[in-house]
Amino acid sequence: MRKLTTAIILVALALMFTGCGNNIVKKSIEQANTAIEGKDYDKALLALELALDEENDNVEANKLYSILQSYQKAKKAVDENKINEAKEILDDIDERYKNYPIKEDVNSLNNLIQEKVKEVEVINNNITKLEKLIEEKKYDEAKTLIEEINKSSLNEDQKNKINELDSKVTSEKAKAETESKKKATSNSSNNDNTSNSLTEAQAYDLILSVINLEKDYEIVYSGVITIESSSYIPSEARGKTAYMFYENHVPSGTSIADYYVDMERHVYKNTFSADGKCIKIH
Repeated sequence: MRKLTTAIILVALALMFTGCGNNIVKKSIEQANTAIEGKDYDKALLALELALDEENDNVEANKLYSILQSYQKAKKAVDENKINEAKEILDDIDERYKNYPIKEDVNSLNNLIQEKVKEVEVINNNITKLEKLIEEKKYDEAKTLIEEINKSSLNEDQKNKINELDSKVTSEKAKAETESKKKATSNSSNNDNTSNSLTEAQAYDLILSVINLEKDYEIVYSGVITIESSSYIPSEARGKTAYMFYENHVPSGTSIADYYVDMERHVYKNTFSADGKCIKIH
């Protein structure tokens, strides 16, 4: 309705000055400047279009029209999170915008774009870091970083890249766990005949002897694994064969910690998902 009202006013202005081309151009540019002072840029553009219809090579009208159009295109690009496109548009805006009341809005938009460019750089750096974690097979750390990145305002390219890497982490982690279980099963069979062999039941009892298991919690056997080599894992535990258990809150079915018992009867508590830690408790 506002645009329709504006258009009607401008048409009336055109009719009033029919046959007086110079007056139409002059009055339209005055209308545009008034609208710009009131930050009504749509109305200003309509007024300038009226002036350019009458005199398409008018320097002042073309200059103002170019400035307003560049500002609105850049603002639209920012709203759509197309930051690089918005930056390119404002980089090319007519420098004479500084002579008009729109200067404040252009500068404010430019500052916002600069902030968002920095955010894009931070996200891209984190994506590079994520790719390195995957390459180093540090899948739990990679998953944590993906969660952090997804809290940011991502553009479409970044969203697609993160989705791709997330799928890769899930796939490669599952594959690695399967291979670890096969290897652990083989190692467990080889260890059964040694004096240091440890049974699942013994590992279970060892955990209960070193923790205070609260009411409504239980220790559940998960399988034989090879402990991963992520940086948060104690160095002496990395790559060892171990029985894996998890502590489960029975009413909710929520797992709060994993336990690893290696064949040397060392016990490790993994709470990485909660606090990023894995510690030796026995």
